[in-house]
Amino acid sequence: MRDARTLNDYMARYLSADHLEGLGDGCVIAALAGDMPRQGATIRHRFTDAIRGMGKKIAGLAPGAPGPRMSALAIVATMVGALILARAVDDQELSGRILGAARARLSSP
Repeated sequence: MRDARTLNDYMARYLSADHLEGLGDGCVIAALAGDMPRQGATIRHRFTDAIRGMGKKIAGLAPGAPGPRMSALAIVATMVGALILARAVDDQELSGRILGAARARLSSP
């Protein structure tokens, strides 16, 4: 996703079946978020930097958006939350619907 040129491209790749199934090379934020409260300060600081970096990347892809920093954080939260939930359920159809719902919500004006 580092090479995404548009926000829609970034979101489509992040919320894709390929990313969902790519557990070994997928988003470290989604993979580790639930464990962060139990980690030490150094690890949590690095995780925080990763969140900030993702938000900055997204804000850079939507420079004309009103309040891009706040919007970027909402997009990060929506995408990561959707990926976590889609990976957690044992129903493939529901998993796809979760990703689709997040894509649709984020694509809405």
